[in-house]
Amino acid sequence: MFALIDIYCSDWVNGTFYGIYDLEEEDRYKATTVSAHGYVQYITANGVKSLGYDPGFRYQSPAPLVAGWFADNPDIGFVPPINYTSPDIICHKSSTPGQKYVTVTAGSTIQLQWNPAPWPESHVGPIIDYLAPCPSGSCTNVAKADLKFVKLAQQALKAGVTSSTDWLKAWVVDDFIKGGSVWNVTIPKDIKKGVKDLKPSNPKVVKGKQYIRAVFMCYIYIQKCDYD
Repeated sequence: MFALIDIYCSDWVNGTFYGIYDLEEEDRYKATTVSAHGYVQYITANGVKSLGYDPGFRYQSPAPLVAGWFADNPDIGFVPPINYTSPDIICHKSSTPGQKYVTVTAGSTIQLQWNPAPWPESHVGPIIDYLAPCPSGSCTNVAKADLKFVKLAQQALKAGVTSSTDWLKAWVVDDFIKGGSVWNVTIPKDIKKGVKDLKPSNPKVVKGKQYIRAVFMCYIYIQKCDYD
């Protein structure tokens, strides 16, 4: 069982994000502000398409039971820097676990359909995926503070990027946009069988002048079961 979220705090130091900047000579890629909007609307695993949590579900009674976590973000907004040390950064604002699971086979690739589609051209930045076991043996009642994530994959700037590369074309999100806001995540073949949480992130990086500001969203959207 997995769940989808956004940025894990190990990439942040005193409110500053250091996880994606490798081009020491490229100052234009270091001076940024980070934020994010959007959500994972669908996940496809083992050929089965499942709903994530839609912020509009709050207006339905009863709301659909889905694998995605509830979050108190009807504006699809982000967690502000002042709250980056609060529990909101783990799974977003006032979040509670989803009540369904999606079956995922170890070694397989799952497909995440983000909303909006098409993704805004200006919303560029890294795409990062994390995985964590649900220590209680169930993701439907897990305490988000008990989730300990490890990074599965990270993509940010494209290969060959230089200071003359167009800002909007420099990021792997450019390919994500061309693909219709669809992102693929491969689950490791040797992952231990059991209950897990999957955390995808898609933060926005905006050009600035002197520093990187920790303005970002955190989602836990979809839970899935992993079987050998």
